[in-house]
Formats: sequence, C-alpha cells, structure tokens
Amino acid sequence: MSCLAPFPAATVFGFDPPQAQSDPCAAVQVEVAARGAVVLPDEAVGTTLDLARARIGLGAASGPVWVRVRTDAARSADEDSYVGISGEAWVPVVAEAAAGGSVFGFRAEVGLVPDPWVSAGNRAWGLGALVRTAAEELEWTPATDAGVSLAWSGVADRLGAEATLTSGEGANRRERNEGKDIAGAVNVAPFGNAGLVISLYGRNGSRGLGYTRAHRAGLRIAGERPRLAYGAEVLQAWGVGDDALREPGAASLWLRARPVGPLLVAARADAWSEELMRSDALGWRALGAAGVALDVPGGSFSALAGADHLSLGPAVAPFAGTSSGASSTSLYLHVELRLDFSTEPS
Repeated sequence: MSCLAPFPAATVFGFDPPQAQSDPCAAVQVEVAARGAVVLPDEAVGTTLDLARARIGLGAASGPVWVRVRTDAARSADEDSYVGISGEAWVPVVAEAAAGGSVFGFRAEVGLVPDPWVSAGNRAWGLGALVRTAAEELEWTPATDAGVSLAWSGVADRLGAEATLTSGEGANRRERNEGKDIAGAVNVAPFGNAGLVISLYGRNGSRGLGYTRAHRAGLRIAGERPRLAYGAEVLQAWGVGDDALREPGAASLWLRARPVGPLLVAARADAWSEELMRSDALGWRALGAAGVALDVPGGSFSALAGADHLSLGPAVAPFAGTSSGASSTSLYLHVELRLDFSTEPS
C-alpha cells in the first residue's frame, strides 16, 4: 500500500482507508496555485494577481490507524476590511485535522473532519484550486467541521455510506449552541467502479446563537474514466448563515477531459436561486479552461487559460436593484504544482 493513504483520494467512495501494516510511514503533500486575470468590465480592479491555493498536508499511518493535518492559506482580513494580521497578510489556517482507524470495512475519524458532500464534490470536479464546488463557493455548507465521522466501504464496491456528527459552525467558528449537525451520504456505483456513482446527501442542523436552521438535501451523478470525468448535482438549502428564512437552491454541471497527450479541457456551469420562483434572484456562472496537465517526478503540474463569467439578478447583485457589478467576465491564467512525498514501509 502507499503511505499516501491517510489523504483523501479520487476513488469510488472518496477514501481508501490504510490497510494494516507492521511498519509506520509518513507522507507530505504540498500544493501551490497562482492566478492572473483580467476582469471585464473594469469597474474596480481590472487586473488581478492572486494566490489561488497554498496547501500543506501531513499524514502518518501505523497499522490500521492514522493521523492527518491539512493547512490552507487565507487572508487574515475579510473582503470588506483592511485590518488583519500585519495588514491583511496571508496566514496558514488549519483546514482539516483528524485521527482515525479502520476495521472490517468501517473507517472512523475524530477531529476537524470533512463534510461528505463538499469533499466528494471537489474530488469529482477535480479542479478545486481553480474553483470550488457550488456549495462551498456560495458558503452554504462548510468544507470541514469539528466532530466525528463514520464511513462504510460497502459491498463489492457498489454501495457505501458516510455520516458525520459535527458542531455545525464550520472550521472557522467555535461552538455557538447545544445543537449538533447530523449529515450523511449514500453512494451507489451500479457497475462497481468510478464510471458512474450516484450520491444522495442530507443534513439536519443548526447554526449560531439563535439555532438558525441549517438543513440540506442533495443529489449528485458523477463518473470518471481514464481520460474523461463528468458530473451533475443539485442542492437545496433551508437556512443559510444566520438567516433561517433563506431557502436557496443550486445546480451544477461539469466536464473534464484529456483528449490527447497532456491536453486538458474543462467546462462547468452553476446556476442558483436565492429565493425560488423569483427570476430576479437568480445567479449563474460559466467557466471554461484549456491547457496542459503533466505528470512530474513526485507530483503533477498544470497550466490552464480560460474565461469565467458571473451574472447576478437585480435582487442578489452587489448593489441590489442595479446592474452595477452584476455581470463580469474574468480572463485568467492558472498555474498549479502539486508534489507528494512519502516514506514507504520496508
């Protein structure tokens, strides 16, 4: 087995638990992505340079147990503030940290654990450093949260399930109420491989001091072949952030292909409504990318160029009721390098 097993992998059910082994091993994953873009129309900052991702993952396994920690980089001040750490510097944040073990087809973890919908969606889309899944981008569902998770690897690779019990506040907020969130996903692979996976997701929870409801239901159909990946998903939310009255819904479609050699092309479309049955509360996003993806010693390198268009209805535009900032197109160049290091058991 590879000692990289403590990290999430692109498998049918999203995770290959480490198998029992006599010798301990350790692994490190480093990922950095940078992006330059021209934004049209030029209403604020017309050209941007950005650190799209700076991620370090550490993991170690011994026998059937493991630990893993992942850090990401984040601005120390939010979008509306210039006051943070040393101005608004990039700082490392703990995005995921868990200790776990596996036995008889079950995997259990405790710590800062991933949400089964967000983590599986980012793996299925495959270009999370370029743009995250809709649920995470729209901040409807936290990527990780403090709690415990339990997964079952299923029967003959055709059925699997995962459940989490978490605080409901996400990785960047401490406990705000006595309520706990229960989330779960059931995954069905009719052919016993990653060519077609159907996932059902549900979440019952609350957020904040006011016990704001935070319920979710989702359906995803996704698949991956050696040179092709595709997917479609829908997600319905009841309560978002600290607003219990919001009931938005979202849908996504994507395609990722490597038609020949190192050439990589990808397309994705997201549509959402902050209030169902209101046409002025709709938003949509369309993204296209083309470039090269290369295997390099110990990892992978990709360089993608493309366009990202965002359009928002009058009711959800930055300045409600006006067209200012409601539509924009970014022409970007995205460069990403990922390296994996491990000590293999003898």
